Amino acid sequence: MLTSIGVLLLLVAVPIFLFGLVRKFFPASEKFIPDDFKAFFTMPIGVYTFLAGLVLLRFF
Repeated sequence: MLTSIGVLLLLVAVPIFLFGLVRKFFPASEKFIPDDFKAFFTMPIGVYTFLAGLVLLRFF
């Protein structure tokens, strides 16, 4: 069960990180992302989600 959660966290982390990169290098894309998601689609959130998935896969 924890392994499947870790895999899902890894699969979710990659698009979050990519959205963060797009927002950083192409500021004109800000208008396409809803205001509610702007706090979630950032690079640090993507990295933290990826690390949480790796920890779950490694230790459980």
